[in-house]
Amino acid sequence: AKVTVVAPEICPEIRQLTQDHFTLIVQPYNTHYLHNAHLVFATTNNAVLNQQIATDCKHSGILCNVADDNEAGDFVMQSSASSGGLEISVGTGGQLPWLARHLREAIERRLKTPEIGKLMHEMIEIRREVVAKPLTVAEKRSELQLRLLPLAKATESLLLSAEIEIKQ
Repeated sequence: AKVTVVAPEICPEIRQLTQDHFTLIVQPYNTHYLHNAHLVFATTNNAVLNQQIATDCKHSGILCNVADDNEAGDFVMQSSASSGGLEISVGTGGQLPWLARHLREAIERRLKTPEIGKLMHEMIEIRREVVAKPLTVAEKRSELQLRLLPLAKATESLLLSAEIEIKQ
């Protein structure tokens, strides 16, 4: 995918992050930047501009995510964490993206533990073994459920055993 970032100012951190992977256009938004776009993220700190970008996208038939107003956009994004074949997504329907990010970061810390990695590896191996057996689909499903359920419960327990700290 070709990614283009359009902004009147681009901070050094974004410049460094994007220099090899994205096209940077250091200019104010203009509808001509939508030409050949298939997907747009309106993520400015200006709600009026985000709404204008969404409206322009609708008129051009382009899907648009509006960071500060999920009703104005065509879709909302989930915050996802993955490790060892397990992917968990957290979403708030666009209402509290900071909360989704916070929860995703907490889940990521738990997913990166050796115990979770070991359990995931074991479950993947069991699945490969069962799928290779000359059984009916129903028999495979039954055996998978029987053998994977205890490991899934152990994974759940590890994920949920994180210390909960509430700050006011």
